[in-house]
Amino acid sequence: MYHRNIFIAILFSAVIFFGLPVYQALGQVKTDSLTENEHRSLLSVSLSLGTASSGPAVDLEEAMVLSGFNKTTPGGFFGGPVANPFSRTGSGTIGLPWMIDLRYSPGHLILLGAIVSDAPIGETDGYHDTSLSLSIKYSVFTIASTVSLQIADCFHMGVGPAIYIAESNAEIKSATKLGALFDAGLSIPAYSRIFFVVSFQYRSVGNLDIGPIEARIGNSAATMPANSVSFDHSLIAVGMGTRL
Repeated sequence: MYHRNIFIAILFSAVIFFGLPVYQALGQVKTDSLTENEHRSLLSVSLSLGTASSGPAVDLEEAMVLSGFNKTTPGGFFGGPVANPFSRTGSGTIGLPWMIDLRYSPGHLILLGAIVSDAPIGETDGYHDTSLSLSIKYSVFTIASTVSLQIADCFHMGVGPAIYIAESNAEIKSATKLGALFDAGLSIPAYSRIFFVVSFQYRSVGNLDIGPIEARIGNSAATMPANSVSFDHSLIAVGMGTRL
């Protein structure tokens, strides 16, 4: 699946690149048809905040179950027993995902993008016994370029290669990977200098080895072996931008 996504990204980018002169000819808009309050620009930049999907949470939970970190946490004054393992993901769990998006429009139907983003995804906890527990946090930093088809000068959909850097408080082997990023977005109003943007992205990171992770207190110890977990995730973000 991972290699297929890379192939699709390369193929889509090649088709758009070699078809660029045709798209420009077919979709060129005359700037003199715009009103004085509309702004036709080749370059734009936006800043967005959002929420990410669960990423490696499911795989980590399965690994914790197999390692015995699936005992129930006893209840206390502030709540009842808690089943383990469990994950907390989404916006604000361990941070707020953000994205800076630079776009260049060489023609009416083509949009080239450069994206920098950090996505704190979440945290997965496991409980082994009265003294041993695990808490694994994870996030992904993204640098990507995209080639998109632009529709009605406000909606775009595209794909491109990306460099992903996975981060965690647990050991990750080969944390930097080349993957693909699938991107769709809406920028409104179409020709105003200041605009609102809504973005959806699927980030094909692939699998990374995380662990082994040891929980130890005194002479008591338990270990979750190294596991291959998927860092693929999606991002939904909203923000504002300006056409330069």
